[in-house]
Amino acid sequence: MKTIFKSEGECVMYKTKQRQDLLDFMRSNVGQHVSIHQIYQHFKAQGKPIGLTTIYRYIDKLSEEGLIRKYNAAGANGASYEYVDEEQPRISFQCDVCGKIEHIQCENFNHTAQHMFEDHGIRLNTRKTIFYGECHECGERTTPNK
Repeated sequence: MKTIFKSEGECVMYKTKQRQDLLDFMRSNVGQHVSIHQIYQHFKAQGKPIGLTTIYRYIDKLSEEGLIRKYNAAGANGASYEYVDEEQPRISFQCDVCGKIEHIQCENFNHTAQHMFEDHGIRLNTRKTIFYGECHECGERTTPNK
């Protein structure tokens, strides 16, 4: 979004074409994690090059707005990003060992979020909630045979 000042104390916000193109690209990749480099290469291949600085700026803004989610996978070069599909509420989990990211739809989490609010006055931002731990596969590799 760009801020345009019409007169002192008054401003109008509008969405730029590049921001909309980036948001459309992220929406078209629901359920996939994409890097800044992948985004850059996509627009370059489409003949609509968007500068890296512009991509970083809009990615940061879309993340702040809760429209995309940022992940920092263990051992990865840079972050990956995913569009947040409001129709599919879910919990995100990232393995501390292998860096794999999983998305889990679980009704119990809704109960936990409600409990946190009702009993503790904490309103969880489920768009940004990520659990960290050890995935099943990594747990099997590190658990000695019985």
